[in-house]
Amino acid sequence: MKTKGREDQFAELDSIFNEFESFTNLEHGGGAKTRHYRLERMERWLGILGNPQQRFRAVHIAGSKGKGSTAAMTDAVLRAGGETVGRYTSPHITSYRERICIQGEPAPMELLLPILRVLRQEFRQAQIEYRPTTFEALTLAAFLCFAEAGLDRVVVETGLGGRLDATNLVLPELVVITPIELEHTEYLGTTIAEIASEKAGIIKDGIPVVAADLRPEAEAVIRRRAEEGAAPLSFLAPRLKTLSRSSDISGDLIEIVLQDPEIHIRTRLQMRGRVQAQNAALATLAVTSLRPELSTACIEAGLAAARLPARGELFLTAPPVMLDGAHTSDSVNSVYETFGEVFPGQATLIFGAVEGKDIQGMLARLPSQFTRVIISRPGRFRPSNPEAIRALCVSMGRDAELIEEPHAALASAGESGLPILILGSFFLAGEFRPLLTALEGAPLCP
Repeated sequence: MKTKGREDQFAELDSIFNEFESFTNLEHGGGAKTRHYRLERMERWLGILGNPQQRFRAVHIAGSKGKGSTAAMTDAVLRAGGETVGRYTSPHITSYRERICIQGEPAPMELLLPILRVLRQEFRQAQIEYRPTTFEALTLAAFLCFAEAGLDRVVVETGLGGRLDATNLVLPELVVITPIELEHTEYLGTTIAEIASEKAGIIKDGIPVVAADLRPEAEAVIRRRAEEGAAPLSFLAPRLKTLSRSSDISGDLIEIVLQDPEIHIRTRLQMRGRVQAQNAALATLAVTSLRPELSTACIEAGLAAARLPARGELFLTAPPVMLDGAHTSDSVNSVYETFGEVFPGQATLIFGAVEGKDIQGMLARLPSQFTRVIISRPGRFRPSNPEAIRALCVSMGRDAELIEEPHAALASAGESGLPILILGSFFLAGEFRPLLTALEGAPLCP
C-alpha cells in the first residue's frame, strides 16, 4: 500500500514523464526527419551530464523484431550468472518506468526521481534547438541511472534504427542484431538493405557481433560492415544444431543445442512462441560469447525467469487470456500458432492496430478457431480507425463487431467462457494489461 509520500513521488514522476512526452516524440509517428533524427544533440547532452555512458559495459541490440525479448533474456541470464544488470528497452506497456530496469525491476524511485528532477531543470533552461526528443530524454535518464547504480553490465535496445539512434553513443562490448524487416520506412529507407544499413550502424570497429538468421540482402550488409570494421561476426544459423519447442498452459518447453563448442539447453520459457524460442537461442549465443564459462544451469535458469509484458503473456483469468503486442504480419501469425497450441478449440479474438501497419496482412491468416472477433481501440497515443478495421475484416469474409472501450470489450469477450487472444499493437496491450492484472484469477464477466 502506497503511503502519502510515496503517492506524491509517483505523481511527480508521472508529471515529469508527461513533460518529457511533450517534446518531439517519434513514437507518435510524427516529427521532422531532418531536424530531430540525429546524434549531435545527444552528444552535447551526454557531455553536459559527464558522459555517463562511459561508466558501464554494454550489450547493444538492434533489429526490427525480437529486440526487447532478446534483451530481457540476455539480462536475465547475466543476472542468473551473478551479475548486477541494467536494461533499457522500448516501448513500455503501461508506464515509462518499465523502460529503465535494474536487476529485472523498474529503477528504484530513490534513484530515478532525483535524476529526472535534474534533467527536467536542465531541459527547461535549454534553448529550444537543444531540447531533446522524448526518446533522447528517456535515454539520458537511463544512462544516468545505470552509471549511478554501478552495475556490472547494461543491456541496451535501440529505439529506431541504429546508426542515428540516441542509444548509439554507448561503448558496447558486444553487438546483437535481431531479424530485420521493412519498418519505419520514412526514417530508415524503403528496402531491406537500406534498413539493414541503419541497423548495422551500431557495429563498432573490433567489437564482436552476433546475429540472428537474416534475409540475404540484410545478411550481406551486416557482413560487409563487420568486415570493414574488423568486427568478429557470428551468425546463429551455423551454430544452431537443434531448436525445438512444445507449448502448453505452463509455458514453452524448449531445447537449444549450439555447436562449436556444444551447449545443450533445456528449459521452460514463460515468453511463448516460435519466435521467442529463436530469441532464446540468440540470447544464449550472445551470453556465451560474453561469458563462455557460464554454466548450463545458469543459462537455463535465466531463460526460464525472463519476463517482458505482452510477449505471449498468459493471464489465468476466467476465461484465460493471452496478451501479445505483435504488430507485423509475421509476428501475428506466429502468435496465432502459439495460441492454437495452448488453446486448440474455439476462441475469441480482440484485435486493434494503429494506422500505418499492415492490418490486412495481420488478418489475412486469421485462424477459423476464432469464432468471435472484436475490434477495439489501441488507445489514442497514435491514430487508429477501429471502424475501418472492422469493415476490412468483414470484407475479408469474417464477421467482426466493434467494441472500442477496452473494459467493455473484455467483459463482452468473457461472456462465452472461451479463451481470449488480444493482439495487434503494443498500444492495445497497454490498454488491456492493467485490466487483466487487476482481474487475474477472477472472472472477466461478473
